[in-house]
Amino acid sequence: AAEDAEVAAEPWIAQTQQNLGQLITKPRLLADRLRKPPFRFLFDIAVELARQRGFGVAELFGGEVGAKPAVPNSRDDKVVFLEKWIAAVVAGLPSHAADLAL
Repeated sequence: AAEDAEVAAEPWIAQTQQNLGQLITKPRLLADRLRKPPFRFLFDIAVELARQRGFGVAELFGGEVGAKPAVPNSRDDKVVFLEKWIAAVVAGLPSHAADLAL
């Protein structure tokens, strides 16, 4: 019941779970992870989106998502990965939406 109250207070969580949940079963899109996502959680979502829809395969994984893609370890490598992911998302938005994302 407490979880339901939290979802009601944060409709973006329910929307994210509903929309991405259709594509991603692992990692589980739990509310606490969506509120403050650890890097590995974000990386695993990027991998699943690349596998399910082909999104970001070229930009993030050099054209191929292997069976076990290498997870960036250093802080700098993680930042570079996230910047590439953001750029891929912005590039995929309609042109008028890209201005809002910046």
